[in-house]
Amino acid sequence: MGTDFSMFASVCQAAKKCASFDAAAANIDDAKNLPMEDGIWIIAIVDSTNDNGNETATLGENILWRFMAMVDERGKLVGASAKDSSVTDLHNQAQDLYKQCLFAPLTWKPRRPRYLGFRNDDFFTELPLEEAGIQKISMFSGALGPDILPAELEQRRTCTTCHARGVPALFELCNYCKTVYYCSKDCLFTDFSHPNDVHGHIDWCAKMKNYNSLSEHLAALSFKFVKDTTDVNFHDRRLKQFLADHGVLNQGFWKWEYFEDEMPSFGELPLEANSVVLPVESVILESPPADGPIPAMENWGDYYEWRGFHEDSPIAILMQWPLTVYCILKHHAPKKYPEIQQALEKKETFTIHIVGVEKEADLVPLFWELGYLFPKINFNIVMIGNLISPKVNGKEQQGNRVKVTMVRTLYHKYEGPKPDLVIGFNAGLAAYSNWVDALRKLKMENLPVYFTDYCQYSVDCANFPIEGLGVGKMTKPAVNPFRSPIRKYCEEHQMPWYSNAFIFGIEYG
Repeated sequence: MGTDFSMFASVCQAAKKCASFDAAAANIDDAKNLPMEDGIWIIAIVDSTNDNGNETATLGENILWRFMAMVDERGKLVGASAKDSSVTDLHNQAQDLYKQCLFAPLTWKPRRPRYLGFRNDDFFTELPLEEAGIQKISMFSGALGPDILPAELEQRRTCTTCHARGVPALFELCNYCKTVYYCSKDCLFTDFSHPNDVHGHIDWCAKMKNYNSLSEHLAALSFKFVKDTTDVNFHDRRLKQFLADHGVLNQGFWKWEYFEDEMPSFGELPLEANSVVLPVESVILESPPADGPIPAMENWGDYYEWRGFHEDSPIAILMQWPLTVYCILKHHAPKKYPEIQQALEKKETFTIHIVGVEKEADLVPLFWELGYLFPKINFNIVMIGNLISPKVNGKEQQGNRVKVTMVRTLYHKYEGPKPDLVIGFNAGLAAYSNWVDALRKLKMENLPVYFTDYCQYSVDCANFPIEGLGVGKMTKPAVNPFRSPIRKYCEEHQMPWYSNAFIFGIEYG
């Protein structure tokens, strides 16, 4: 490992700290019981020159020292070793360093990496990797080989400060908010040491504690399966199993919930003969509801009863999109915009712009349900987003008095007729710079608008661009009763996240 003098000096200092480790007392058989970091460690000989092939360095007393180091994929030293090359052979030195890094690393807790990389395979062939469940990779090729996820890595956590990644046992929650994960006290202190920073934890800790207090409320849905799908540890492997148990994994519209294949561009998901997949639900959605007045639906229970879905049906995962539109039109927009209520009662055509469109472009037929929810209205929905595939730009689809048109562009560049209402799903207004010009356009044209987002943290962050740009102020966010029943798993924290969880609008200033 050729390196500069500062790196060599760091290795020297680290080697002194590690010198007291008793490698002989460490039982390598215990390594398999250590928690696993989802990352790569790299072991190599370190010299004080510029990669000229020297394996050793002479540092006084005419002793020819061999320096060896283990670093992680971020370049942080995990361990180091300095041995007299005339006394300790290379293989024994590598074995001792390997043990030291596993059981007494310089940073973080005792652990094992998912991968161990070598600069020279010949030097390190005898390290007992398989016994510890560690995969070997060559750092010359950079190839990871078969990427088989160890069972213990089915659930992973990530340090919110340094982004180290591994099994939950390697991390601890903030003691106060019990929300954010850190790999060490150093990372916790670092995150707390940025007062007035937009995302510094010192200014968000109390708020995050309040966000976490909503967990039970957001999980209070009427489905039989929610005890599983709203669990804080409902990670990707559990989601995959849930979809498989319901017979929808990697099929039809459900592909966007868990992709096993390469993800297509938005709008290019092939429509299947039955993209809903579930046989009973497919028949119900293709059929008009029973005759009679449409009840005022307040939640999923009301909708399921009206349409005749069984309470253990997961169809709400797909129907969150049209039902969120229904919720905005029925329970939010008319209170603030009387003209919208009048339009729904008197107009033949109601135009909605859905902005920042992504996977909604592949779920168009689900929006035909709006024709049953509002039987007197012809809906003209324009889906607008710069991530929509150019292959579907301008494409129109129609069903049950609902017409949907795809437009590939940023909203501030859209020049079509004004809508009756603008909606942005899971917007993340503070996370994407493209919203800046869109917000200015919305204010300039005085367009009624509602957004949804995954969690209260994202909603509160949305205040920054809304108020900072002088657009106006946010209406009081409300929990969406037609949110997804699937809790999204985030490795860095355990705030309750659900697709379309909160609804809020903008009052222009």
